[in-house]
Amino acid sequence: MTYRNIEQWNHQWGKGLVWVGPLSWLVIAVYVLIRNQAMWGGLAALYIAMPISLVIHTLAPLALILLIFYRRHRRQPIGRMIYWGLIYYASIPLIILALSVMLQGLSGTLAWIEMIIREIKFQLNR
Repeated sequence: MTYRNIEQWNHQWGKGLVWVGPLSWLVIAVYVLIRNQAMWGGLAALYIAMPISLVIHTLAPLALILLIFYRRHRRQPIGRMIYWGLIYYASIPLIILALSVMLQGLSGTLAWIEMIIREIKFQLNR
């Protein structure tokens, strides 16, 4: 690949990684609406869709960070869109944490975080 082709490829991948996160929420909403024939269907759809969103919102920022390291290594500008994408991916956990504190209080949020950490440890030891 020539330098120009690599630049275009990096630019397209950067755009895709930035937009995959926000667009995943729309896909989840459509999926839940389609599957929401009954209350249990909606819960099952959320049970399936939320881990998919979690994987997307974990892998996409990691890939963006790798893209940034690659571009810095080649002394290329990172781009404003990638910065905004990283801000989006960093703000999602903060928004979820703020909503949890608002809805459950601090003690409920700490118990929720402890439960998540226990579940992660259990899954890793399994």
